[in-house]
Amino acid sequence: MCNCPGSGAGAARAELALGRSLDFQNGEAAWTNLSWDDAAQVLTIEPGEGSPVARRFSVQIMGERLERTVDYTGRRVQVTFD
Repeated sequence: MCNCPGSGAGAARAELALGRSLDFQNGEAAWTNLSWDDAAQVLTIEPGEGSPVARRFSVQIMGERLERTVDYTGRRVQVTFD
């Protein structure tokens, strides 16, 4: 879960370990950057440091019944909630 509160743009950074192990302890991790634009109601998911890893995200606006499933392939994607 990522909570990006605020009246403007919020930002968060999520670390995703490669595979289902503790490899991140050895520095083997992929960073995925999440940024939220409150005015436009858009979540941007894009690769950070490390090799991008494909993931499926379930994104929900807290307090509302808006939910999107995103198949992230390691490339920048924008999720709209309008």
